[in-house]
Order: sequence, then C-alpha cells, then structure tokens
Amino acid sequence: MLEKASPWCALRWPLHLLLLVLATLGVAMMWWLPLSVLLRNWSCDDSFYYLEIARRFATTGQSSFDGMTSTNGYSPLWMWFEAPVFWLNLHAEAALRLTRSIEVIFGLIGLLALIAAGRRAQVKPWLLPLLVPFFVSSWVLYIGMEAGTSVMCLCVATYAAIRYGERPSARRAALLGLLLAASVLA
Repeated sequence: MLEKASPWCALRWPLHLLLLVLATLGVAMMWWLPLSVLLRNWSCDDSFYYLEIARRFATTGQSSFDGMTSTNGYSPLWMWFEAPVFWLNLHAEAALRLTRSIEVIFGLIGLLALIAAGRRAQVKPWLLPLLVPFFVSSWVLYIGMEAGTSVMCLCVATYAAIRYGERPSARRAALLGLLLAASVLA
C-alpha cells in the first residue's frame, strides 16, 4: 500500500484525468481524421488482411481470407477483438475507425498498467513522462496489427507480476499465467 506521503498519491487523480483526456482525444482522432490520412498513416497492408478475415469470420464463422482456403496466419487475440466489430454490420470505413479506436484504448490500458506497476514498484514519478512518448508516438501500436494487444497484455502482466511479488497467492499466480498466455495469443 502507498504511504500518504508518497509522491504518487498527489498524482493519482490528475493522472487519471490526463489518461481520460488522452483516451478521448485518441478515439476522437481516429473518427475525425480524413480517411486518406487514416489509411496512409494509421494502417498497413497486413491490417487489411486482419480486417477481411475478421469480417469473414464474423459473417460466416469461417477463418479464411478468400472464403475458400482456411487460414490461421494471424494472432488470435487481436482477431477476437476485431471480429465482433463486424457483428455490428458497420460500413467498412466505420469498422476500420472502430478497430483503430480499440487500439487506442488498448494503448492507454497498457500505459495505465505500466504507471500502476511503477507506482507499486515505487519508481520515482518524475520518470513517468518517459513512458508517454512511447505510447503516443509508437505508430506500430495503432496500425491495425497485433502489436498494441501484445504490449497491453505484457504491461498488465508486468503489473500482475509486481502484485504477485508483493503477496504471492494461487489466485495471483493464475492471473499472471493467464495474462502471459494472452500475450502469446496476441
């Protein structure tokens, strides 16, 4: 538990507010960017491979890119988050924007988990600004691929590992194991 005199205590609410503002701005950006910018700067060719397999899986239950040949050449966890987007029967552009919004939220969950891990490990709060540029400027986290999901899972697993180290229990060990397994699936 944090001491009341800990510098982290004074940062708790401003930090949560900042992350909420970043999440709102990040998601809004994915919806307000012109489609040409979203396609050029926030997508890669493999992300459309994911989108097509997710669309086909959501509509037919088949794991296939072309509808004829089965495939497993993707990271299952990210696919499991993308497929439900197509259950909403959205236009292709809206589905693209929604999946990018999910990536932004995953990036912020990862950042929040690392901040929480740093707080638990009693890392000096002034080091916090060093994390933000990674999550804000790492384009690979937000281009429709599994990287953002992997990073999120590993950040949450880092937090879980620190919590396990504080007070080991079977429940915490199981949670850590599940998070590490999820990072492999991502």
